[in-house]
Amino acid sequence: MKPRIIPVALLKNSTSVFTSHLYSPWRSFGSLAQFIKLQVARQADEILVIDIEASLENREVDDRVFKLLVQNTNIPVSVCGGIMNVQTAINYIEKGADKVVLGIACLSQLETVAQITSILGVQSVSMRLDYKYSLSTGEPELYDYRSKSLTGRSIKSVISNLITCPVGEIILSDVSRDGSLKGLDIQIMRYFQSVNCPVVLSCGAGHPDHFYDAFACKGVSAVAASSIFAYTKETPASVKDYLVLKGIDMRRI
Repeated sequence: MKPRIIPVALLKNSTSVFTSHLYSPWRSFGSLAQFIKLQVARQADEILVIDIEASLENREVDDRVFKLLVQNTNIPVSVCGGIMNVQTAINYIEKGADKVVLGIACLSQLETVAQITSILGVQSVSMRLDYKYSLSTGEPELYDYRSKSLTGRSIKSVISNLITCPVGEIILSDVSRDGSLKGLDIQIMRYFQSVNCPVVLSCGAGHPDHFYDAFACKGVSAVAASSIFAYTKETPASVKDYLVLKGIDMRRI
């Protein structure tokens, strides 16, 4: 599988796109329809849509989101937010998502994860792991954006769960780098060499070199990014051009 570049649409108020939830006030990037059309035109390989309010409000992603995705995309789309049971995951796929992305809350109910993968197929299910490095231990720990705090659960402790209850892809998001444009956390990959699963690195990409560094790591299949495509001249197409010049075989649409 060739490396992929995945623009991220972080949703608030159902269909408004923002670039990082760590900033106050939130940084707006326009409407979801505009975002989708722009990223498709700029040769994105996939799009990741995250409704950060869905889980907070204990609801599913708004139907308007799926209508916009169906109307405006011809590339794969993953949808994250509000998935706590099998039926919601099925609903998202039936409404037009190519993949569903489960959050860390699902780690407490692995039987539900197993049911979702058995029905939808492993290839249609991803797991998103938000994390930060603990100041006391120096180790990466899962971060809960709902409470805006570390959970005390180490990344190491999660890996055995993902081996026994596999998903199709793991999305790793270092929230301390979210929107920083200072580079991705490639060191996190040392924890995932034993996991036979593609990994997407997210949060911090600000230059084509950051993508190159990520794809040089064993196991990294994609980079998900947002701010670089909102606040710099770079596009998925320009990043691909740069990577091809550096010897990486990228997808062409």
